[in-house]
Amino acid sequence: MSDLKNAACGAVAKSDPEDRGYYLPVWMHAEDTAGVLELLCREWLPQPTLGFLQDAVGADAFWQLIRFLGLTHDVGKLTAVFQSTIRTAVEDTSLCMLPIPDSSSFSDPHCTPHAMASEAILLWYGCPPRIAQIAGAHHGKPQSVMADAEDAIETWPKNFGGREPAQWKRCWRAFLDAAMKEAGVADPDSLPRRIPMTAQMLLTGLLIMADWIASNTTYFPLIAVTETGSEQQYPERVEAAWQTIDLPNPWQGSLWGLDESKFEHQFGFRPNPIQTAVMDILGAAAQPGILVLEAQMGTGKTEAALAGAEQLVGKEAAGGLFFGLPTQATANGLFPRICTWAAYQAEMDHDTYGIRLAHGAAALNQQYRELFRGSARLAEDESETTGLIAHSWFEGRKQALLADFVVGTVDQLLMAALRQKHVMLRHLGLAGKTVIIDEVHSYSPYMNCYLDRTLTWLGAYGVPVIALSATLPAFRRREMIAAYLTGRAGKQKYRLPEQVDWQTSLGYPLLTWTDGMEIKQTAVSDRSQSRAVQITYAKTAQVTALLREKLNAGGCAGVIVNTVQRAQQLAQLLRRELPEMQVIDFHSQFIMTDRIERETHLLERMGKHSAPAQRNGLIVVGTQVLEQSLDIDFDLLLTDLCPMDLLLQRIGRLHRHSRVRPDALNMAQCIVLETEELEPGACAVYGAWLLLRTRSLLTAQIRLPEDIPALVQAAYSEPAPDELDEAEREAWQAYQKEYQIAVSDAGHFLLRKPGYGLLDDMTGLLDYDADERESGAQASVRGGDPSIEVLVLFQNEDGQVFAVDDPAKPIYTDHVPSAEECRHIAQQRLRLSGLFSRGWRMDQVIRELEQPGCTTLREWQQSAWLRGELFLLLDQAGRGTLCGYRLQYTKEDGLCVEKGGET
Repeated sequence: MSDLKNAACGAVAKSDPEDRGYYLPVWMHAEDTAGVLELLCREWLPQPTLGFLQDAVGADAFWQLIRFLGLTHDVGKLTAVFQSTIRTAVEDTSLCMLPIPDSSSFSDPHCTPHAMASEAILLWYGCPPRIAQIAGAHHGKPQSVMADAEDAIETWPKNFGGREPAQWKRCWRAFLDAAMKEAGVADPDSLPRRIPMTAQMLLTGLLIMADWIASNTTYFPLIAVTETGSEQQYPERVEAAWQTIDLPNPWQGSLWGLDESKFEHQFGFRPNPIQTAVMDILGAAAQPGILVLEAQMGTGKTEAALAGAEQLVGKEAAGGLFFGLPTQATANGLFPRICTWAAYQAEMDHDTYGIRLAHGAAALNQQYRELFRGSARLAEDESETTGLIAHSWFEGRKQALLADFVVGTVDQLLMAALRQKHVMLRHLGLAGKTVIIDEVHSYSPYMNCYLDRTLTWLGAYGVPVIALSATLPAFRRREMIAAYLTGRAGKQKYRLPEQVDWQTSLGYPLLTWTDGMEIKQTAVSDRSQSRAVQITYAKTAQVTALLREKLNAGGCAGVIVNTVQRAQQLAQLLRRELPEMQVIDFHSQFIMTDRIERETHLLERMGKHSAPAQRNGLIVVGTQVLEQSLDIDFDLLLTDLCPMDLLLQRIGRLHRHSRVRPDALNMAQCIVLETEELEPGACAVYGAWLLLRTRSLLTAQIRLPEDIPALVQAAYSEPAPDELDEAEREAWQAYQKEYQIAVSDAGHFLLRKPGYGLLDDMTGLLDYDADERESGAQASVRGGDPSIEVLVLFQNEDGQVFAVDDPAKPIYTDHVPSAEECRHIAQQRLRLSGLFSRGWRMDQVIRELEQPGCTTLREWQQSAWLRGELFLLLDQAGRGTLCGYRLQYTKEDGLCVEKGGET
């Protein structure tokens, strides 16, 4: 260690922006990072990830490599340009004993950032390129193809060596020689050279994580400029910091898998045949891969997946869990169940595990906030009653997937396939987990491109995946398995075996899985009761009379339509014409607190345990959010026409649970609302082809679950040319064209496949990367026009501002609100209708929304909670205007938008 200190020549690594009397020398930051990196690998990294890396580089070489990477990642700070810049930030400018030119003498100081300089110096020293690339990427982005790190020292000699390059090169060699000696490596040729790209990604993620921890002055304090640091501080300095940060242990699992009795003890009921099959399959798999579970709504797919995850951790195939869901609402709805399940794991293992709710509004979730208190061991943030901790270090959006158990929107998963800075941290978070993806049928062709590329990377890492759906088209089953096996096979191009039975099977419930490279499939004998659903049609003008007639003797109804505007119009109509009944809107145009209140109310009155007195006379009018987010049970369903898989999801809310129903509603009835022409809003959402195809396939009666696979596969299969009329043929051609456009658009920021052969390194991996902001990244993986989120507030004539959900209590605007007030203000969040984010209009809308933050609410910009937010100020009656549209927010209907007198 003394060799490293002497070799660094007093060079400065870090300074204190508030006190020039403190700094950290390069050699100490090197020791701090190397120590943290070793501890991360020994005590935090899940066993499957550690095993993967050791297999990739060799077990003994692995520990030498991580020590070397930690010590040398910032060797690029031993350059004339970096030391010239940082010495002005410390009180003693003579700390570095190397000759340093004045900073004004560098003509291109920004051409050699220190991460790139680290890569260049390591290459100069003779390190294998793939190790140098890891150091060059430790700020989250591999060096560009155009950067040419190999020739950087010759291209910018003054930046590296000032006026005396020989002296700087002697320093580099001495420092790297000392690092080699400390890491136990004889010479550069002894370092591993053939590090696959997958291992590079994970090693880079670990190095970023170690560097961030070692750069935190709470854990690793700076020293006074009067000191040079002491070798005697090590390893105690690193061990003390490690005890302070106190990262949770990886999920170990002490149950060694589940059997039926353990399942019953944990979940409170005996496993059904589907759940038993999942446990048996994953328990027996020699090399678990991807499992696709197709089973009807309400059959316990969630419990089956969680039981499968326990089987996998029991055989050391995984050491954590990611559960991805379509929306924030579905993620919030599942989070309490995962907390209960994860707390049981902690109790059984006598350990404490980290948990994370991962989406843009997670901080507003009350249950999640209760798990998070303080910052690491600096405060008591562990829940003594649950064994779960929301650790402060995992709160950053880039660290979202690093906790043991993560529940989040599917965006968090898809961003692992996005060319975005620090994507390596997402890969590191996923690599040791079981990944569960719910509702895999519900993603667009654009999103499926990111999902399939993510599956390829997960396959390359050997990460077990469980995909869940009730209505999955066969072609998506095939594409997902092909994508996963492409990564598992280690080839740029992989062709599925010629066998076709598993690709076209209409068995149901159906499990398709891989064991190594072998594809297997079985249909499960489901003991759930078959039920008939009567399909009839009606005009929108008949809805009032139908509901009056059908609910005359009691019962409740769901009306699901395709657009928010249509839901609002229909709800208003029904309130006027059916005053004796209660009509509730449920869609995306409510602020967060109003939507949560509605969810709770609907679960109480339409949920599994609701009683007739609660259900009678209740009508909920909603949009697609009713397909997935709530476990509610309609006695009667009215629905707009939509694609077959989604229509079946809607029907899944009809007679969902066994109960005594009014005689008139004993038969499950789905009434499809038809129009002379396809409804324009529906065509904008789904396209005409899937609507026409669904309408042509519907019969007077369908049986669930047995008809589900045949209906879904028929809806998504390629039609024979002679079976289409002219309108259908045009719609089919438009559908194919839109599909190809979506796939092409998705490729703009799609991470390339794991490299093989000549492409097997990280150079240029993130060239032309996507927006680094969370909102921009989410837009990149979801496609379509970006959305605009606003905080909706009321303002009276005197200029006082009020929360929508508390219009009697003013919020003062002349100072920064308290943390609790800021949280309350942030809960007034709403995503505006897509019409406000189309084309040229979006810029004008944002300009209008920025005005309150620059004037009335400018003091709020000092709050971390509210900085950069867009505010929509309405009058006390909830009325306002935006970009030529009239707006009104009400508790009953949410935000209504009008133009030209028409809603």
